[in-house]
Amino acid sequence: MQILKNISKSELDYLTSQPTAKAMIEKNKAEAINIAKGDAKGAAAFVASHKREKQEDALEISDAGLAALKKSLKAASKVNNIGDTNRVKAKDNKIVFNDPIMDACSQYGTLISINEDGVPQWEINPGAVSKFDQAVEEGLRKIGGRDNYNFWMRLTQNPTFMGLTYSAEDTRNRLHSAGIQKGFFQVTVGEHTATQFLSEGNNAAAVYSKAYYDEQYYNYIKSGGICRNYEPGDVFKIDGEEYTVSADRKLDVPYGADIWNIVWPQK
Repeated sequence: MQILKNISKSELDYLTSQPTAKAMIEKNKAEAINIAKGDAKGAAAFVASHKREKQEDALEISDAGLAALKKSLKAASKVNNIGDTNRVKAKDNKIVFNDPIMDACSQYGTLISINEDGVPQWEINPGAVSKFDQAVEEGLRKIGGRDNYNFWMRLTQNPTFMGLTYSAEDTRNRLHSAGIQKGFFQVTVGEHTATQFLSEGNNAAAVYSKAYYDEQYYNYIKSGGICRNYEPGDVFKIDGEEYTVSADRKLDVPYGADIWNIVWPQK
């Protein structure tokens, strides 16, 4: 069984609309996870890993605090759709800003407990609800609204399923607008941080985690796996540069190249 990860809906639509299965086959060769038939342990391990990737960092708030937060977010709806990523700007391909909700919790709430998963539970002080509301609204406004907050927070996590919420085009436009350039970039929101890779490949997802980039680069590109069905002298075009398959069937592609921006040799 072959399982594809990090594939957006638009990319899947493109692959399934092709007149032949060649593009899908090449995609499977390059990126699919293989689980042998009857390998129950392998399948279970993948499912467990998949569940972990889908889990997002959480914040637990008591009932009273939750009511205050809902009221605050309703008031902040006026800035939910500003859509102005220019309010958040990259420096050295890094996005860094404080988490406005966590800041408001720490300023106007009381930390009740931290559960076994490390998730904090806050109680918003009854006399400070109005100030809490204002702090959240102002914090969201500074970064362009709740939609932008959700977008950047999403990028502090595993980006595998971003394509379910944001198209590759939308993701690239938002990142470019904020000054993020192709290649590795870092997003830090409060205490949450992650390094991702922005790809400009036409048929690729927009963002991959650094861990996934490393896995593909070392286990597929550098190992020569990409050349498995090609001959010495065949030419790949990767990230705008041409690379010739060597006598030992390998490609000398530098680390950091956009390995999803690829033109395969003609067969």
